Amino acid sequence: NGKWGFVNGQLQVVVPFTYDNVNEFREGVANVIKGNRFGYINKVGEQIISFKYDEAEPFYGGLAVVGIHEKYGVINKLGEKVLPIHFDEIISVDQKYIVAEIGGKYLFYDRKGKLVEEFAFSNVGNFVNGLAYIEQKRKYGLIDTNLLVVLPPTYDWIDNLENGFIRVRQDKQFGAINRIGKVVVPIQYDQLSELQNGYAIVTLGEVYGFVDSLGNTLITPSFPYKEGILQWGVFQKNGLARVWTKNKVGLIDTSGKKVVPALFDDIGAIGDRLIAVQKKSKWGYCNYESKLKIPYQFEAAFDFYKGTAIVKHGGLFGLIDEKGDFLIEPMYEGASRMFGHLLLVQQNGKYGLVTTTNTTVLAFDYEKIELTQDKKLLKLFVNSDYQYKKVEDFLNKHDKP
Repeated sequence: NGKWGFVNGQLQVVVPFTYDNVNEFREGVANVIKGNRFGYINKVGEQIISFKYDEAEPFYGGLAVVGIHEKYGVINKLGEKVLPIHFDEIISVDQKYIVAEIGGKYLFYDRKGKLVEEFAFSNVGNFVNGLAYIEQKRKYGLIDTNLLVVLPPTYDWIDNLENGFIRVRQDKQFGAINRIGKVVVPIQYDQLSELQNGYAIVTLGEVYGFVDSLGNTLITPSFPYKEGILQWGVFQKNGLARVWTKNKVGLIDTSGKKVVPALFDDIGAIGDRLIAVQKKSKWGYCNYESKLKIPYQFEAAFDFYKGTAIVKHGGLFGLIDEKGDFLIEPMYEGASRMFGHLLLVQQNGKYGLVTTTNTTVLAFDYEKIELTQDKKLLKLFVNSDYQYKKVEDFLNKHDKP
């Protein structure tokens, strides 16, 4: 009847279907809507904070942001106001300090609601790993959780603060700083990719090279630049990266040594033994000696997992082994892995699950199949509705995630 409730891992109803909308439980509490107002309930459905808010966010460290008439404050799990509901914005409550904004001023409170510091910055970001960006006169800097200015507003742009390799831009050139604001990659490059697997791409004019996470030059810019290189040219987990040479693609290692010569129109999934390669719009697989092991014949070729790979042949998807023999003939309109040994496949517009020997473990009855975040349930869409099944109900022991 358009109402929401909660079930447990055994799909038993534990909170009745009485709410207009619900959010996930966090810290034992869920923010839910009833009668166009937000309130909070516990895991047995008891109301612990009344339904009186226009907006309400989940609890973090015992505190939550709530709003009425587009003004915001902070409450604890008893429903007591830690900060009154009169701020223009509450930036965060999940760090050492509560960050609030009112009238263009940014105020920092301790977790009991006591004012600690006030800044006149035009913007303050969320704290991430102990740092937050600050903005003043369109320049960006950093503060730490002790509210000390680590870096005065200096740069035209500062990237995310998730690691110690923080990209910055100044006068249209890119570089990187560390967590104390020290420049580790000189601000001299036209482009600088995100750090991936310990390395980043730098471009200078028509060439590119690589730096490591400490800013050391790994490979001096010398490879010809090609559009999109910052996405597909980064080093993979296996320490290899794609490079273009005279319109052909090869692989290099972190020293710049060519591991696979630039012989191919494209290179796809890079496995332990086999590499997906393309020539004349068809895909096959070669080994690390560049010897073709599986001929060019596929419209698409994916990575090998425990000796098998999904491929597309003749417009349909199947499964091959490392010799190129079909374990599942091309017969599906779509295919992807689920739990490794199981494949999510589509046939006649419907989805189901099969094993790598093509044994059906979930019938082709569904318009869509999704795995829940905790990987314990499958969400099965059918006839504009959906149902749940427990993963353990139809997976053999060796197929469990």
